[in-house]
Amino acid sequence: MSNGSNSDHGGADRQRLLAAARRLLRTQADAEDTVQDAYLRATSVRPRTPESLQAWLNTVVRNLAVDQLRRERLQRTYLERCARQRVLELDEAESSLEQTVAMREECIAALDELLRRVDPKEAAAIVLREVFEVDYSDIARAAGKTVAASRQLIHRALARAHRAHPPAKRQENVSDDETATYVSVCWDAIQSRNPAALFAMISASPVARALGLPAALGECGAPRTSSTLVQIQGRYAIAFVLDGVLLCVVPVGTTACVD
Repeated sequence: MSNGSNSDHGGADRQRLLAAARRLLRTQADAEDTVQDAYLRATSVRPRTPESLQAWLNTVVRNLAVDQLRRERLQRTYLERCARQRVLELDEAESSLEQTVAMREECIAALDELLRRVDPKEAAAIVLREVFEVDYSDIARAAGKTVAASRQLIHRALARAHRAHPPAKRQENVSDDETATYVSVCWDAIQSRNPAALFAMISASPVARALGLPAALGECGAPRTSSTLVQIQGRYAIAFVLDGVLLCVVPVGTTACVD
């Protein structure tokens, strides 16, 4: 009789624990798992009386339920943050692609503006010197000039490119189609990090120009370069970067006419 009474009492205690866990965890399955975990933990403790055991179980069930709720909340927060980050990454990837396309168009426009102000050989020499950091001696050998003459040519071409008088007239001996070709050559050389075509543009050798081969590459190699269009005090300029380091900024025009 006594054993049956204790069994009934134990069942009622378990039901009270399940009810308490269910109020916190909302589901019967989670409540049963929590109560079962509490009873398993009770095997490692030895309370003095059944009343102290029940109080201990109540505390353990409540703590286990709170811990589970906390874990679930942290998991939801993490998943939501991951989802938001994924959306941001997709937006950034789309934005990055748009920016890349826009940068390409702007840089090509800037090169076109540069070729309005200087002739193709001068433009090629500027890019060789300012972007690829080619020595004046290599440029001079390719152009069939002295070092002093090449230095002066580039200096004068840069001075002409710095002028802010908009818009510059296109070179009289260069057609629109030819200019577009030269722009493409300069852009492709920058993107591919290969100055060979630029050497061919300034080469004094008709064969080298026809084949598109460099007349003198020396040991300059092909650094990792990039370029972007910037605006400085109302002027367009191309910013050239070598391995993450700003090399120079070459003004190529104005953004708008100023009264």
